[in-house]
Amino acid sequence: MIAVFLSSCGAKSNVNGEPPVLKRVEILLDFIDSENGKPLKDVIEGTQLRLVLELKNLTDAPLTLDFSSGKHYDFEVHDANKQLVWSWSHDKAFPQAFSALTLAPKEQIKFMTIWDQKDNAGSPVPAGVYRVTAMITNIGPESVSHLTKDLIIKQKLETQGSP
Repeated sequence: MIAVFLSSCGAKSNVNGEPPVLKRVEILLDFIDSENGKPLKDVIEGTQLRLVLELKNLTDAPLTLDFSSGKHYDFEVHDANKQLVWSWSHDKAFPQAFSALTLAPKEQIKFMTIWDQKDNAGSPVPAGVYRVTAMITNIGPESVSHLTKDLIIKQKLETQGSP
């Protein structure tokens, strides 16, 4: 599992005198085998994998994140040419109303989805290296941002039949 402690250069305290949210949260991105629940570095083409985004409040106080819609997170997959291949939100509609998410002190939440290695048009993606980006889509001067991790999709080995 990759952990990134987000920080902001020269970030000042917010109006309440607290450190900026970037210093109060931890964001993690992991790839999990859909069948056995084990973390993955690479996968065989055509297999499903679970994308997991974890967000943890590192403080002893509640932390509220504001959103401009019902969309609180997203996952995107880009190919080696930096072209968007797939996004979780591609075919979804979200309420267009402000919303908020409050994390209790030390609380950790997970956002998960299954990616079946198909692009936004429904076609299987070929073997190769992909960049997966997980993001929290909150708004305001204290946006949490995103985390990117490489995923290697290996070619499926064909079973040789006997003559």
